[in-house]
Amino acid sequence: MTPEAKRRKIRGDYVHRRMTMGDIAKVHLVSPSTVSRIKKAAKAAGDDWDIARAASVMAGEGIDNVMSSILEDFMMEAHTLMQAIK
Repeated sequence: MTPEAKRRKIRGDYVHRRMTMGDIAKVHLVSPSTVSRIKKAAKAAGDDWDIARAASVMAGEGIDNVMSSILEDFMMEAHTLMQAIK
């Protein structure tokens, strides 16, 4: 397996399978610091794995759950604002 292919598999395990970095290190026979270094290098290149992971989770939940969460956050902010105005 090429180093680039290994990086893609490590990213996929983190983003889509939501594995911990320690578990990823064990599966791919690398140190946890290597996984961390690969993740940091990807972020420096514009690929934020945490944002991709959050998007993957949201996409998996479906649009109804995402919209419900957004609406709930909005209503809490609106309520706080109304209390401040009173």
